[in-house]
This record gives sequence, C-alpha cells and structure tokens, in this order.
Amino acid sequence: MKGLDREESRDGRGLFWYVYRCIGVFILLVDMSLRRDTPQIRRERLGPPEFSCHSYAMGFLNYAGNEYRFDDRVLAHLKSAITYELKLHHSFLLNWQITPQGGSGRVSLWLSPNCPVIFRFEDSKPAKLSAVWVRTLTELANTPRGMTVISEQEAERYARDHSLES
Repeated sequence: MKGLDREESRDGRGLFWYVYRCIGVFILLVDMSLRRDTPQIRRERLGPPEFSCHSYAMGFLNYAGNEYRFDDRVLAHLKSAITYELKLHHSFLLNWQITPQGGSGRVSLWLSPNCPVIFRFEDSKPAKLSAVWVRTLTELANTPRGMTVISEQEAERYARDHSLES
C-alpha cells in the first residue's frame, strides 16, 4: 500500500488473518448448530465422565456451543489448568473417556485462546484444589497427547513417577 512501510504492512496482514480465522470459527459454530441436535440431547449422549469424584455436584464446561458434564471438583481442577495454559496463549488438546453408560468412546477438544470457555458449577462453594493435580494437568497439556483428564490418584502417581514438584 502507498505510504506504508514494511512493518505496518505486516501488521495489516496479521489483522486480516485474525479476522479471517474469527469468521471461520463463527461459520464453523453456525454450521455445527445447524447440523446437530440441541445441547440438552448432546449433554445426555456424552454422559458423565469416568473420573467422577462422586461429589454429586455436576458442573459444565461450555466450549464452541457444546456443554460437557464433569464432576464439580474435577471441573475446578480443569478450570485452573486450562486457564493457566490459555493465559500463556497455548493451544492444546483436552481429552477424556466416556463411560459405557454415556455411550462409550472418548472426546478430544482443541482448546485455543481465540475461543471462549465457560465453566459452570452446580455447587456455590469453590472446591479445594490439589496443587499436584493442577500441576500434572498443566504438564500433560504440553505433551503430544494433550491434557488428559485423570483422577487425583492418577495425578499423584504421575507426579511421583515424573518427579513433579508440588
């Protein structure tokens, strides 16, 4: 462009790609909402995760227009680990397994700082967090497999085996 030096032109291209990606995410979300059933049905189809702490309070992680059900305590640890990674502008996979009662299988979400994440808890009191569990989840986010939702006991075992400090 006339009158712009190299640096300004590069910034303009960056803005173009940012807008292009945002429009792409919007089109994807609209397309997904038109093709799929309602969130209530999707929620039931996914079922509760296998790693429930049995606190009987179930919260929801809302991402890209879909709600995923988790035990409140598990969700509190996920919230800490996910927000830590997203604050660093890291994109990563979040993985978990679905119980046979929920239809079996597994779910993988690509989490990116460009898409909002909503954590909704049933219990009004915040859960007490385990530093080892949160640290393990953040470590797993930086592996090729991504952050895998594991129980507190599995997190402690992982930390012990990989010499993670608490």
